[in-house]
Amino acid sequence: MCLNQVYYGDTCTMDEACRQDIGLQCSSNCQKCICNSTASWNNASCVIGQTVCPSSKPPDPCVAAYWPLDGNANDLTNTHNGTLVGNPSFVMGYIDHAIQCSGTPYITVPYIDFYRRSFSIEFWFYINNRTNGDIGLLGECMNGTSHTCLHLELKNASKPFMGFFYDDSVGSSSIVNYQWYHIAFVYNNTARQRQIYVNGLVENISLSSSLSSTGYLGQCGPVTICKTITSPLSAITYIDQIFVTQRAKTANEILNDATFIAYYSFDCGSILDSGPNLLQSFAVGQTMINGRV
Repeated sequence: MCLNQVYYGDTCTMDEACRQDIGLQCSSNCQKCICNSTASWNNASCVIGQTVCPSSKPPDPCVAAYWPLDGNANDLTNTHNGTLVGNPSFVMGYIDHAIQCSGTPYITVPYIDFYRRSFSIEFWFYINNRTNGDIGLLGECMNGTSHTCLHLELKNASKPFMGFFYDDSVGSSSIVNYQWYHIAFVYNNTARQRQIYVNGLVENISLSSSLSSTGYLGQCGPVTICKTITSPLSAITYIDQIFVTQRAKTANEILNDATFIAYYSFDCGSILDSGPNLLQSFAVGQTMINGRV
């Protein structure tokens, strides 16, 4: 091993940068050191055919940020903690608590690198009081020129919308009041393809011919939750469980995230949830024995 090789989940540009002595390689999707497709990380090395113990962190090493929004703006990956602006309120959410977006309060987060990369942004939201204006949900903006502002919105308060500024896609569903929705915005930089999913089902696909050949060009600027640069919030909206993944997730993965509630393997004596929501659990007087799997 070279002394400058890095560990699991660390940033890399080539395989040689990763700890190859413990089976790591550089992911072409998110430029992080991970195990290959036939092996799993066991907190020490990459192994094949060995039980991997559940973790309290997202299992996908390409997850760049995860905000549960349970009364604060902390990122559970501990890389993109946010700051509350204007004293926003928190209410009962889809899982535990959610941020209430209304009026001027919002969350600001330091820049996340989406520059010419693939990514997926997913969260749950609930419209409590809809108006006819655009509803800004999440954004990141460099300077307001073409292809430098990411804005995720509900156009006319109902149509899912994803844009890079003058390079936009609009979904077909009509979002209604008083209902929780899972929404996913996926961009594949290699294919120049954008996809929007509502409750796990694809909404709108922009093919490469309809997107700029440059991709997303934002190289600075904060992430904002509860508004975008083009659309301040125009309705009382609850937002919960925001995941940012630096790769384009597949349709099956998005469907799983939208419909799969929890998964408890009970391996290694653990009661941690390995599902998409990482639910907290408490055990009282339990006994662990050898299981079927």
